[in-house]
Amino acid sequence: MKRIITLLIAFILSPLSFSQPTLELVNQGKSVTLDEAQLRKIGIHEVEIVDSPAYPKREMHYQAVKLCDLLRSYKVNPNYVIEFVAIDDFSVFIPARLVTQCEANNPVAYLAIEPDTRWPELIKHPGTTAGPYFLIWSVPEGSHISREYWAWSLNKIVIRESIGSLLIAPPENVPDNQKKSILNGYQLYISHCASCHKINKIGQGKLGPDLGGNGNPLVIYPDIATLKKFIRNPASVRFVPKSQMSGATGLNDSDLNDLIAYFAFLKETQK
Repeated sequence: MKRIITLLIAFILSPLSFSQPTLELVNQGKSVTLDEAQLRKIGIHEVEIVDSPAYPKREMHYQAVKLCDLLRSYKVNPNYVIEFVAIDDFSVFIPARLVTQCEANNPVAYLAIEPDTRWPELIKHPGTTAGPYFLIWSVPEGSHISREYWAWSLNKIVIRESIGSLLIAPPENVPDNQKKSILNGYQLYISHCASCHKINKIGQGKLGPDLGGNGNPLVIYPDIATLKKFIRNPASVRFVPKSQMSGATGLNDSDLNDLIAYFAFLKETQK
């Protein structure tokens, strides 16, 4: 609810609500502002999505720009991270290698442009749509994109060489036999949790509790089965008034185990 109110206030106060929406694109500290006409010159694609986190189980038709086309002139390194920022400053961090790929047999990222008639209201965000810009994906059969990578109400994209200054640093001195699992768990924290949760007061997340120290998920839910259930579907474990945590339903079992391995590593190293 807190984010809903913040989002509504931000939209009402923002110049976007009184003028043509624009998109700010930041690369190496330099910022450019693009309006709808400039985005359309890049090339518009008609994209049909039948289910998305913003409009679940609802067929939607979008006019959108491929992110690989939008970012091509910036020569983005696949190892970079792209930050998508909403009008309420909510951020989603996505590996650049996913955002910039254009091959038809892989998931392709698009920036959908809200029409003058506006899209439908979001179910949990009354009075708000997924506009002015919505990050959507075409996902071929057999491919997968995390639902956390669908970002809406966007007005800013930041190309980052790294996110070390924004979020907790990658774990160090990890045992060799656990390194692959724990480092993947760290990346999953960045992609699935960091938008809402800090760790040890480090990060940009504001909506959820800090996951460091006594807030570590394994401190709160020491039973692994219960923790897994909570991560996938929080409401199935306990009722939290005004909670916005929808659950990481897109995580496969292996990734979920790695995420918990990362939390376990934090718990042990912070004793």
